[in-house]
Amino acid sequence: MIESLYSLDVSGAGILHISSVCNKTSFTLINFSQKNCDFGIYLREKPYKELGFVYCNTFSVHPYIKAFKEIAPYIAKRIYKPDFFTKAIVNDYKSKLANTLGPFYEASAFEKAVQSISLNPQYLYLLNIAMIECMRYFTKDNGLVKELYIFASNPTPPDSFRADLVVKTMKNLNHNITQGRQEQAINQVVFHSFALGEEVAFLQELSKDGGGSIIKWILL
Repeated sequence: MIESLYSLDVSGAGILHISSVCNKTSFTLINFSQKNCDFGIYLREKPYKELGFVYCNTFSVHPYIKAFKEIAPYIAKRIYKPDFFTKAIVNDYKSKLANTLGPFYEASAFEKAVQSISLNPQYLYLLNIAMIECMRYFTKDNGLVKELYIFASNPTPPDSFRADLVVKTMKNLNHNITQGRQEQAINQVVFHSFALGEEVAFLQELSKDGGGSIIKWILL
C-alpha cells in the first residue's frame, strides 16, 4: 500500500500537492476540485486520528476480545465523525503470520470486522511484535494524532522479560519518531491500555510513559 500526503492550497486556486511518504516522488494537480472529488480523491475538512487496537489472540485475552466485540458499535460512534478523517487498524495477532484487519475509514466496516474475530485456542505472548505490526499502518510525519489501544492480561506464566520488552518497544518507537526534536512530538504515538478486572502492572507503566489512559472494564 502506498501512503501519500495531500496538501490543498486554501486560497481557492485548486492546487493540490501530493507527495509519497516512502520516497521523494511528488507532483501537483492544477484546478483540482474538492467538491467534485476529482480523480477519486476525497479530502475531509478536518483531520482527526490514526488509531490501532492491538492484542495477542490467546486464552487469557479472550474475555477482552469478547468485550471488544460488544462495545465495537460504541467505539465506532466515538472515533468516526462526519467530515473528520479517521483511520483505524485492528491487529488480531495470532501468529507470526500477519492478521491485521483494516485500515478502516468508516464505522460499518470497522464494526463488521470486529464482530468477525474468532478466538484463537493457543498460548501466545508476542505483544511487542503485534504493536510494531500495527504501527506500520500509521503514516509518518502527517501531524495526525496517533493512538494505540492495548489489550493484555498479566503474562501467564509470569514473564517479566516480555512485559518489560513491550514497554521498551514503546519507548524506542517514540524515540525513533522524535529523534530528540521537540517539533516532532506531535507525531508520537499515545499508548492507552485496557484492564479487565485485574491490575496489569506493565500496562500501567506503558500508559503512564506513553501519555495515555488506563481504561478499566468491570464484568457484570
